[in-house]
Amino acid sequence: MKKLVILETMVCFLLLSACSHAPKRGSVIMKVGDSEAHVNLGSNELNEGDQVSIYRYSCVSPKAAETRTTVGCQKIKLGSGRVEQLLDEHYSVIKVDAGVKFSERASVEKE
Repeated sequence: MKKLVILETMVCFLLLSACSHAPKRGSVIMKVGDSEAHVNLGSNELNEGDQVSIYRYSCVSPKAAETRTTVGCQKIKLGSGRVEQLLDEHYSVIKVDAGVKFSERASVEKE
């Protein structure tokens, strides 16, 4: 009986932790133009009109002999945009603010 209670507690904990408020993240899968892109975030994560931020990661590998550490990365915000159209549950079209330089594989997060 005690094992059953422990098992039920673990299942509840896992279910609750899966509902945490982690940011919705995806990436640019196709750059349509200088201000438009298809991203792999869809109707399950976004709504039309939602604001998104666009990032790139700059990763530098320190000399292993000197530091013996793993690769460190820095998240750099490139700019913002807005969800224009939901294509389906997995993909959407975003309109990127003027002047934002981005490329395919850039990270996209719901603000």
